[in-house]
Amino acid sequence: MREPVAEADRGARYEAEKAARRYHQVEPENWLIARTLEGEWNERLAEIDELERRYAEARRKPPFELTTEQREKILALAEDLPRLWRAPTTRNGQRKQIVRLLIEDVTLRNVDVPWSIDVAIRWRTGVVTRHRVRRPVRHPQTTPAGAVAGIGELAQDHIDREIARILDEEGHRNGYGKPFIPGAVTHIRRRRGWKKPLRASSQTSPHRQT
Repeated sequence: MREPVAEADRGARYEAEKAARRYHQVEPENWLIARTLEGEWNERLAEIDELERRYAEARRKPPFELTTEQREKILALAEDLPRLWRAPTTRNGQRKQIVRLLIEDVTLRNVDVPWSIDVAIRWRTGVVTRHRVRRPVRHPQTTPAGAVAGIGELAQDHIDREIARILDEEGHRNGYGKPFIPGAVTHIRRRRGWKKPLRASSQTSPHRQT
């Protein structure tokens, strides 16, 4: 951001240069006009001196400090921030803008023991807060061998919908720990090259014999 005093100084110098050009363009015999322009020129030069003095004084002043009243107003705004965040009229895009205004950066570090993530948030004020959050535990994506073997056995006489129901009734789960659905059975059967029967089993209770 440009400093106001420095910006004004540039404008004053420009006006002084214009006044100087007008003064030097006047013919000597037009002494009355020359005297007027000379006075205008001197005024512009005096204005430059005053601006340079104010600029140097401003540069020597200590950093800006908040008054007690200003500090209280900022603290009141900080208390209003949670209400603004939770307000139904606040859109997600506006919440992102708030985060960008408040946070400088975020550092994440994986921790094996305990299975978690360390989060370090550096705020615009320079303060760093640290948090630890649980890492999501994924179920193995490999289908258990027992379930795969069951699909291979049942695929000889049952369609995929029947196989999924039988596996579910027998307590088998897929690689994500969830009950089998016909689509998952179809996927495994095709990967193994097992062809489905031409029609559904006519057995009234399509369970495997134990």
